[in-house]
Amino acid sequence: MLAKAQVARGYFSPAGAGDVTTSKKQSVRCAAAEWYEHGWRAASLVRSDKSSAPSWSGGRVTGSGSSTFLGAPFKALETQPRRTFFSFFGRARAGPKAREKIDSTFQTREDKDWWIERMEACDKPDAQLMREKLDFNSMLGLDEEVKPGTVNAVILEHRKAQPRCMLLTRVGDFYESIGFDAVLMVQYAGLNPMGQKLPKAGCPKQNISRTIEHLGAAGFRVGVIEEAGLDTRGRKERYLGGIYSKENPYLRGIVDSEKDGDFDEPPPIVGLAFSKRGYIMVSVNLPMQTYVKEENLTEEGVIAKLRERGAAPILYIHSSLRDGAPGTPTWQKSAIKTECETRGSLAFFTGDAMELEEVILAEVRKAYNKEGEDFEETRNVNENRPRPLYYSTAIQIGLHPLAGMPRLLDAVMPKDASKLCRSYVKRLLLNPPPYETAGKIQEACRLLSSVSVSLPDFPCEPDYKLVKLIREREVNHKQFSQIRALSESVRAMFADDALRPIARLLLEPTELATGLTGFDETRLTADCDEIIGLISAKVPDVREQQTDGNASWLTIDDDFRALRDLLDENERGWRGRIKDEHLETEFNEVFAAAQKLKATVERDFGAVLMFAKARGGTLKAEVQYNLTTKGFWLRCKGLKAQPLEGPLADVGARLRHAENNGKVEANCWTTDEVTSALSAYKKASEAAAAAVRNELQSLAEALEPKLKAIRTIACFAIVAKSLQMHVTEGMQRRWVFPILLDDPPNPGDPSAVAAQHGAPKPSKVESSPKKKVGRPSKNGKGGGNGGQNVGSDENGAMESVGKRRLSVEGLVPFWLDLGAVPNTFGIESMVLLTGPNTSGKSTILRAICAAALLANCGLMIPCAAAGVPRFDAYMLRMFLSDSPAESKSSWQMEAIDTRNILADVTGKSLVLVDELGKGTDVHNGMAFVGSFFVDELGKGTEVHDGTAFVGMVLECLDATGCMGILATHLHGVLDMDLKTRHVARMAMGTKLEDDGSGRPVRRATWKLIDGECRESLAMETALLAGIPPGLVDRAIELKQQLLQNQTPPQETPLQITPQETSLLTPPQEPSGEESPLDTNALFLAHFHASQPKGGISQNGARRKNGKPAFKGLKDVTPLFKDLTGEMYFEGASKGGGAFIAIDAGSVPPPATVNRAYLYIFQRTDGAFYVGETDDLRGRVKRHRSVKPPGTALNFYALHLPEGKSRSRELEARLIRKLKDAGVPLANKGDQYHTKFGVGIPAGNGMGGNGLEYEPLVPTPIAIEPPF
Repeated sequence: MLAKAQVARGYFSPAGAGDVTTSKKQSVRCAAAEWYEHGWRAASLVRSDKSSAPSWSGGRVTGSGSSTFLGAPFKALETQPRRTFFSFFGRARAGPKAREKIDSTFQTREDKDWWIERMEACDKPDAQLMREKLDFNSMLGLDEEVKPGTVNAVILEHRKAQPRCMLLTRVGDFYESIGFDAVLMVQYAGLNPMGQKLPKAGCPKQNISRTIEHLGAAGFRVGVIEEAGLDTRGRKERYLGGIYSKENPYLRGIVDSEKDGDFDEPPPIVGLAFSKRGYIMVSVNLPMQTYVKEENLTEEGVIAKLRERGAAPILYIHSSLRDGAPGTPTWQKSAIKTECETRGSLAFFTGDAMELEEVILAEVRKAYNKEGEDFEETRNVNENRPRPLYYSTAIQIGLHPLAGMPRLLDAVMPKDASKLCRSYVKRLLLNPPPYETAGKIQEACRLLSSVSVSLPDFPCEPDYKLVKLIREREVNHKQFSQIRALSESVRAMFADDALRPIARLLLEPTELATGLTGFDETRLTADCDEIIGLISAKVPDVREQQTDGNASWLTIDDDFRALRDLLDENERGWRGRIKDEHLETEFNEVFAAAQKLKATVERDFGAVLMFAKARGGTLKAEVQYNLTTKGFWLRCKGLKAQPLEGPLADVGARLRHAENNGKVEANCWTTDEVTSALSAYKKASEAAAAAVRNELQSLAEALEPKLKAIRTIACFAIVAKSLQMHVTEGMQRRWVFPILLDDPPNPGDPSAVAAQHGAPKPSKVESSPKKKVGRPSKNGKGGGNGGQNVGSDENGAMESVGKRRLSVEGLVPFWLDLGAVPNTFGIESMVLLTGPNTSGKSTILRAICAAALLANCGLMIPCAAAGVPRFDAYMLRMFLSDSPAESKSSWQMEAIDTRNILADVTGKSLVLVDELGKGTDVHNGMAFVGSFFVDELGKGTEVHDGTAFVGMVLECLDATGCMGILATHLHGVLDMDLKTRHVARMAMGTKLEDDGSGRPVRRATWKLIDGECRESLAMETALLAGIPPGLVDRAIELKQQLLQNQTPPQETPLQITPQETSLLTPPQEPSGEESPLDTNALFLAHFHASQPKGGISQNGARRKNGKPAFKGLKDVTPLFKDLTGEMYFEGASKGGGAFIAIDAGSVPPPATVNRAYLYIFQRTDGAFYVGETDDLRGRVKRHRSVKPPGTALNFYALHLPEGKSRSRELEARLIRKLKDAGVPLANKGDQYHTKFGVGIPAGNGMGGNGLEYEPLVPTPIAIEPPF
């Protein structure tokens, strides 16, 4: 029985009675595999004779009966592994005629260990079962020979070239993987196993992009082997299409689709080395094929950049760091080693560290199959700019995620800001620009705050995406339209007289973002014109396209709507993507084939439909098109039972059953003529699709020389839109533009100082005495001389205190509104800040750091007025917890942060340190420790050591001449004899209040004042936190015991100087001293004069050619004028009115924020819409977002200074007026408004009626601060 089964399968041929002999052309191995698949245990149950054993001779098996194949050798194999089983039969093939095989063993031990490590990490059950079938000696993981000329031989060839790269092979409509690769596909891409004998997995071609994305996210590089034509032997040729990963996304097939091709910015490939001047870091951007080299980096700077940009899974590290070469940091104990290891595997290399870029580029070319391709270096400006923000500083002001910390970007940018705009502003803040660039950014923002014309609505696209699509010839028609729209927007900004000054200012920030030089106004506009011309010549504008890619040119009856679906499905992928004149022949062929198909279908299928209708419903017929199987037929049940007669008999004779993928469909009919016409149409449509693809790819090739210009255009659009949205949000929040102060000249030259600040030169009579910063300490301890002018010290660190001054009026934390308690202060040196718990010390430090950073980036800040010096670094150190993974205590983490600050600080740095030796004061802390059993309450170190450490840090910072604040609860530092000369003392204020029971309690005021504070309010804070009063009382008793056992301090527990630091009323210095120049008054006068004033000029009402900006509304303009009065339009002609035009592709300027507007526009259906709003920007965006989406509507808008009530009144009147004139209206209900309230005149400081606000003085309110 078994012998017959094997003969039926073709493995054996009968050779005499009862003999079974292998065919000479068949492999014994195949027979053995078949036996193994079905199991020799089951086969032994049907054996008819057990007397004989098989004999082997020259690759043949002979014996008597079926038992010749199931003898002793098989019994011995029943308990052995599958690998031994195949090895047994592999030896049977040895002989002079054995086929040639390819060596597939690993070439290096390191590569083998790499794959074994990945296999051991697989934990999914299916992946583990597949893993048992692997041969770990084979580079493919296959437990079989690799034969020449097979697909596996092609895969092996590429595996030898890329030993640590996964490989997917195109096989028809699938991408398949084998061996090691199949296991990883199942583990990380969520696919199911495909093979029984060998590990195999795969995915349909439409899912390849998502599969590679999953594998890339897991840290793998994936090589894709594509199919080509047939070779001379009739076999398919295959080639390596590319190597893809997280840093090099897969984008094939985009040109034939309508996908946007969006992908997140890939992480750079990073190389790291060390020189005598610091770390060297090379970052390679693979999609754009660029790299940037950064030198002289500190350890903290390297970590900050790695966390900002991310890094590819493989980081290249110079071997000198690992080996501990002389002059290099200790690698095993460095924080960089820990940071790098958390991001992926490390690849160590040798060579000249100063030629790091050449080594990294060589590795990149080899790893990603880019041999011979060029990588361009982008310019990295390091001169005359601040250092990048430390990661610890960034998380404390909300630039990086931190639980409980408000995000700075949420305050700087509006909620609807795009990801690209937010990303640009975040990078700007993490890497503050050069001082000159910051000044141009601020000037551009100032102009944006006052411009009255509509602004281009830039369709932002990332430059890395456009570059990769163009390089790989995968740009589709929609993306070409986006590139054209970008170029048109940039061109329009330079063409508008009102916007041209802003555009010129934005060129420098754009150059900084791209690293590309040489693009001035002339070159950029010329490139925009050339790009617009190239694209417009071939690609129709999708904004004007009405067919939406469908075959609407062919008129088809409803009875044949399935034919329309077929035509639309086949032509959607190419119609409307290239202008007809470029492919007239191909399109005409499609048109002719479609007409012929339509005529054939109407003739053959139409006859049956007429016959069915004549039957009165007893016979139902319908033309159908299956979108899934692409089948097209006539469905009619019972057609043969009622054959066609008369004139229709000919059609009935030609009808036959339709087939669907080789399977006959019941009750589905077609004719040979319809099948032939359909085939001809599909062939013509495919030819047209190929021609369209070729045209799009040729256009991408034509644009490749303009890649630098396209990058500049894309970045210019992002910069312009980001700053535009920031100014809108800043004006909404009533933030201001600070005065950026350069290093002052000689303080003895008042004229020079006045000129620097842009203020009038003061006379000697107007010169007011300067206030001392902080309070002088007793006996020269702790606070130096309180900020008086002094000579230079022996190190020449600071010639005089007061050369640089940070002056802020009405500062509030960026995450709070203007109702919060504002602070006004001035800082010229280091400040020792004391204050109770929850009094706002940490908050004021965060607020100062964020305001100074925003100002030095050219952005608006949350205060009433400010003068901010140019800082070269921003160092904000808050308390950090311990790091168990690194075996570091909390105090050790503080010491490491302090080491980094002291190593990097200069005289131009802003240093803000919050509570070294974190916690409360010693007495309250020890009292609570007596009540609780916890780990280091009053966290930090022993109090005397901590106090001494704080004093040492304060001395070091004072010696550098830097500016900043050191906040502490260690009040012992106030009584130490410190070697400081410029340190001032400030405190967070408190006040006495009734707690409701008649007992006075001290509460925090959250105001920054001069003086010092020795009270902690720890007990009050504990009660507010919900600790039971009995436990707090016990802590108070323990505190009293501590105070009785120690000598009381020289001063009272609470020492606060109530005089607040003010910019407006500087106090007098002691008599007898010479009064210095009042720089506060100078900068403040210039500040208030430089802020944007209310009112919108009307220069943009008409274009410079004199023609109206809108065509659809020109007939309504006289009614609009008559209703609102001639005063507004007269003002418009003089540049001082309230009219604004917003044409297609533009948005309202930021100056429209919080103003009442009456507006009108014409919808796409011809009807007019009249509305009123105090959020014109948001209202325009909502109108344009309704169906049809993306419709570019033109608007007229009129600002009404009387406020919202006046705008609602005029809205109702205008609707009635237009209705009476016979104008079609979309909203008639608002004409019945009769009660409009009382209008509030402009300039009263109320929201919603204009920008002519009186200076806002926030009232302190009793709220719980989020400290």
